[in-house]
Amino acid sequence: MVAINNLPRILVVLLIPVMLLACRLTDISGIFKVPATSTPEILADCFRYFKLSAWHDLDGNGSWDSSEPPLGGVEFEIEGRFALMLSKYPCISNQDGQCTIRIWSPGMCTASDYKITAVPPESYIPQTPTTITCSFTPVEFTCEAQFGFRETTE
Repeated sequence: MVAINNLPRILVVLLIPVMLLACRLTDISGIFKVPATSTPEILADCFRYFKLSAWHDLDGNGSWDSSEPPLGGVEFEIEGRFALMLSKYPCISNQDGQCTIRIWSPGMCTASDYKITAVPPESYIPQTPTTITCSFTPVEFTCEAQFGFRETTE
């Protein structure tokens, strides 16, 4: 004899196979209509990255030589569409001379330009251009740039 408190479990165990069999035997293709598409629509956002470096240009030649140390304390400013969305602003280079800026914009990536300006710490002068433009196509996501500074002797 089956106990009454086990009846719900027994019904579930017996009904599941019956329901699965019924689904196989019944043509439900006319009930649900799924439109056929050649390409599914994908909604995405755009993320862009700026990997910026600064170094102490000891010989003043504008090239980062292996003997020249990174320079911390350089402030990087960015201008462009959605430039301030995800970044701590301004970005300041760490003791390794590195600063990474991340930009987010809604929707698919489009061609866009961003202006990066490096502001040296006090008592340093630029040995490379301090402003560059990163131009992105819709399929480019990273811009890398290096900025060299020499300490003033004054």
